[in-house]
Amino acid sequence: MRLFMRLLLMLLLPVLPLALVACGGSDDDDDAPAPASTNEVDEADGEADDEAPAPTMTGVWSGTFGTGVAFAMELNQTGDAITGVYSTGALGGNVTGSISGNALNLTVTIPGGATSEWTGAANDARTSMNGDFTIVAGGGGSGTWSATK
Repeated sequence: MRLFMRLLLMLLLPVLPLALVACGGSDDDDDAPAPASTNEVDEADGEADDEAPAPTMTGVWSGTFGTGVAFAMELNQTGDAITGVYSTGALGGNVTGSISGNALNLTVTIPGGATSEWTGAANDARTSMNGDFTIVAGGGGSGTWSATK
């Protein structure tokens, strides 16, 4: 009996690893780690890091009035609020306002000069805007404007 057991063991020992592998499951690599994502996720907010930033009014804008007079604005957007600086020729001032959807409302104040209210719209990409203005203090007048960044 002992000889029979040794013989059986000698015959089965080389086949045992194959039997264990065959019983171990499929070739699907179910336990293999998932491939790395090409979009890294910021754990703080759960957003993908490689997404383009949301369009914003922040930037340097070059524009003209309907009369052809040029102006420039450097704007900053925080939430819906817009602040910045304005210049045309030798005159400079401050810009305050807001954006809601694409609708713009701006106030341009030139210290010791005029204050004007601007209404209009920006495109979805926030690369162009246009509208109307009215001088509400320090003079009078109204017209159109447009600007790009």
